[in-house]
Order: sequence, then structure tokens, then C-alpha cells
Amino acid sequence: MSRMRVVAHLLVFVVVFFALFVGLGISFAGIAVWGDVLWIVAAATGMINLVWTVRYMMKH
Repeated sequence: MSRMRVVAHLLVFVVVFFALFVGLGISFAGIAVWGDVLWIVAAATGMINLVWTVRYMMKH
């Protein structure tokens, strides 16, 4: 595993976090179903990615 891979995962986490806020914005705008789906997907992806990154950091 290279440092670039960790950076890539952190970038994905940032993008997912941004998607989560966009999802919340969509929910407040009234398109509740798609906003909630996006929020759930973003939260799940973000948590998996964060766990993976933390595990990697602890190993090295």
C-alpha cells in the first residue's frame, strides 16, 4: 500500500462528505426520497472508508 492510495481514500472521504451535505440540502429542498437515499449511501461509504483509513494508519 502506497501513500498515494491513502491520499486517494481521504479524497474519496472528502467527496463523500460533500455528497452527504448535498443530500441533506436536497432533503430540505423537498426531494426527500432521493436526498435520504443519497445521505444513507454517503454515510455508509464514508464510515467504511474512514474505518479502512484508520485501520491502515494503525498498521503502519
